[in-house]
Amino acid sequence: MTEEYPPELQGLLKRIAPGWPELLEVGAGWYPLLTRLDATLSVIAPKYVVQQVKSKFGALNFYADPSDDPSSFDEAFTEAV
Repeated sequence: MTEEYPPELQGLLKRIAPGWPELLEVGAGWYPLLTRLDATLSVIAPKYVVQQVKSKFGALNFYADPSDDPSSFDEAFTEAV
């Protein structure tokens, strides 16, 4: 499924947690922002994982954790999102 997205989003798609579909429920207009966010988060939390990315009512919803441990918290990560 990831082949339908541009190459700059492939890294983000690989971060989607097991059990979640490799799907970005957003229009192409969000792609540049997601690319920049992925680059920023990769520096802050190199092992971050994504659960879901979607847009609803014109807003971007980005659900992710700084690691595969759901109890972990990283203030810089949260601020970047």
